[in-house]
Amino acid sequence: MKNLWVLSFCMMFFLACDKKDINVSPESDIDNLPTLQTISNKDGYLMKVNDDLTVIVVESEMDPLSCAAQPSHRFVVANLPTELKGKHETRIVFSGEVKQFDQTKLILYAGMPLKLTKIRLK
Repeated sequence: MKNLWVLSFCMMFFLACDKKDINVSPESDIDNLPTLQTISNKDGYLMKVNDDLTVIVVESEMDPLSCAAQPSHRFVVANLPTELKGKHETRIVFSGEVKQFDQTKLILYAGMPLKLTKIRLK
């Protein structure tokens, strides 16, 4: 009986620690832009820029002397899931396509345009 309790506790702990995959829309407003680079399983975090804009910051490319992420280290996500909008300092692992910048549709100073293909909480 004691073994059953220990096994149950271990299963609950394992399931609670399981990383959460979040569904990403396969379509975005920037599908028509050329893909410059493909990113796969990159660590980063979400940063709320303002009420309407949340970007992904790539951790490994941060300048330790800088207090803020540079635009080349940030991604403006065209298809960020609704449940992640407005989040700040939420650690994630993501994959996607870096798109060529189109001045009429995106704000370059906020980051490079990105179409997510996969995202999960870390």
